Amino acid sequence: MSLVTLNLLAQEDKSILVRSQEALQNDQPQIAYELLTPAYADKSLSNQGLFLLGMSAKETGKLKESEAYFSELLEKEPNALRVKLELAEVYYLEKDQAKAKRLLQDVKSANPPAKVGENIDRFLATIDASSPKKWNAYVGAGYMYDTNANQGPSIDSVLMYDLPFTLDQNAKNTRDWALTLKAGADYSYDMSDEWSWQNSIGVSTIDYRKVNTYDSTNLSLSTGFGYKEGDWTFALPYVVNRIKIGHDKDYYSFSHGIVPQVSYALSQELLLISSLALQKKHYYDNSDRDGNAITFSPSLRYLVDNHSYVTFGGYLGHENSGVQTFENNSKGVNVGYFNAINAEWSIYISPSYSKTDYDGIEAAYATGRVDKRFDATANLNYQIQEWAANVTLSYTYTKNSSTIDMYDYNRQQTMLTLTKNF
Repeated sequence: MSLVTLNLLAQEDKSILVRSQEALQNDQPQIAYELLTPAYADKSLSNQGLFLLGMSAKETGKLKESEAYFSELLEKEPNALRVKLELAEVYYLEKDQAKAKRLLQDVKSANPPAKVGENIDRFLATIDASSPKKWNAYVGAGYMYDTNANQGPSIDSVLMYDLPFTLDQNAKNTRDWALTLKAGADYSYDMSDEWSWQNSIGVSTIDYRKVNTYDSTNLSLSTGFGYKEGDWTFALPYVVNRIKIGHDKDYYSFSHGIVPQVSYALSQELLLISSLALQKKHYYDNSDRDGNAITFSPSLRYLVDNHSYVTFGGYLGHENSGVQTFENNSKGVNVGYFNAINAEWSIYISPSYSKTDYDGIEAAYATGRVDKRFDATANLNYQIQEWAANVTLSYTYTKNSSTIDMYDYNRQQTMLTLTKNF
């Protein structure tokens, strides 16, 4: 290549750099990006041009590209503090706070100018404030009005063994008030930038005033490893659930198993989540009913803006059992909408529909059981920031339509709850 050609290329590169820098200064990063990418593809871009390309990619939302450009530049200039600061911001926007923090601390250890050091301190404080705590805990208490505590039908008689049976008042839908209590804690231990060990425990109780046979206590435990790499997140928790209903038996059911979970950020707004629950179930004093259950639950979350999101989800499930009439296949869909109205108030609305098809035919009935269930939930939440507490008013409507009249019911639950967070 002749000296004249080299000079022409240098002049052309300088012209692109000047025009790109002007475009960035005039808040036109897309123009700068389009000017610089052909030169990068031809491998004729200088280090200064590579820096401007990283800036234009960052400001146009191409975070992965920006990360690659700045990382490449750091390989060429490992002591470039400005590049480290820009890459730290990219990592922060990608929610990789550990890498962002490490780069900021690296720049700070190089004794930058006082003004730069102050900005780094503010950035580090922002990261610390937004980073999830290693542990969280909560306690809560509420009062609930339930229009059908026993999930009983509203009709007076049902057909059993081809004969009409008049239902006892206790078998029909029963209204009642209940005290609800809950408590729980989460703990996460970061073993590296990618790996973590996640644990949680929770217990909740419902204590009815009159229908004590439907009082319940639910204890749940989970522990397992989590892994994050780029836009992917994986988790493999081992989950245990113990449910007690009434006061006559030690417990109603006990289940345990693994629940692999995967999520992938399709974009900054769109998150794909899926889980597969594989569990064994044991029923107290009814071991013939013991069996296994598998449930696949995919969902999609769309971030509408900084304070609201929409979710679309569903599930497919199968439960086998030693008692044929408890074996079933189920499926369902749900939609959710969350909106943080302001710093104190938020709402959440979620309708859902499910269908459960049971195997076999119960001896008392002439037809198989198929349940179709519709639920609608609405929560209004008020955050008391100075107390780190929440007051939540929730309402749930349930309509279960069954091919067997005994399992056909409507239900409404209204609850006011105070929750204290730690």
